[in-house]
Amino acid sequence: MNLVVYGVAPIIAQGISRIADKLSFIKDKYVTSEESEVSAHLLREELSVLIMSLENFLLEEKWHTLISSSGYIRSILVADIYMLKAENIALDMSVADIIICKDCKEYELNHAFWAAKEHDKYFCSELLDFILSRDSFSSGISENSIHLLSEREVDVLKLIGKGFSSQQIAEELFISKHTVNSHRKRIMQKLSLTKSTELVQLAATNFK
Repeated sequence: MNLVVYGVAPIIAQGISRIADKLSFIKDKYVTSEESEVSAHLLREELSVLIMSLENFLLEEKWHTLISSSGYIRSILVADIYMLKAENIALDMSVADIIICKDCKEYELNHAFWAAKEHDKYFCSELLDFILSRDSFSSGISENSIHLLSEREVDVLKLIGKGFSSQQIAEELFISKHTVNSHRKRIMQKLSLTKSTELVQLAATNFK
C-alpha cells in the first residue's frame, strides 16, 4: 500500500510519516504540497492512501470525485476541530469513511491506517465527540433493543464503539473478519439501522 500525504502542516506530516514507517503494509511514502504530484503518485493500479486536510476536501469537489470514482484510492482526512467550531461547520459521518483530528494520538492514527487497509470506517474519539454533540441522530440503544442482540453481537458492538476496525475486532475476539462482518449486518438488521455510519455512531454513543 502506498501513502501520499498532501497539504498538511509539516509537523503533522512528520508524525504521520513516523507512524507509517512502523507499519509493514505501507511500501512507499510521499509527502508533498504540490497538487500535481498527488495525481502522479496516485495513478497506480494498486491500493493507495491519500491523507489530506478535511478543509481542502470539503472546498474542492475534485478530491471527492477522484476518491469516489477510484477502486484503489482510500482517504484519511485530517480535521482541525478548533476551525470547525470557529466556523460553525456542520459535519456528519457521511462525509468520508476515515477522519481523524490533527492532534490525534498515535494509536488513533494506527486505527486509521488499518481501517484504510481493510476498507473499513474510522473516526477518532475527538471527532466523534464533535459530531455527536451536533448531530440530530441521538437515539441510544434501549434496554429492549439490547435484548435483541446476542452476547457476541454486544461484544462486537462495544468494540465498534471503541473505534476498532473489523480486522481488529476479529483479532480481539479470536474470530474471522467474515464472522465480524456477519455480526455487523445482523446488528444493523436487529436495530433497524440502514447505514453503517449509523451503526458506528450509535456504538460510539453507547459504548465509547
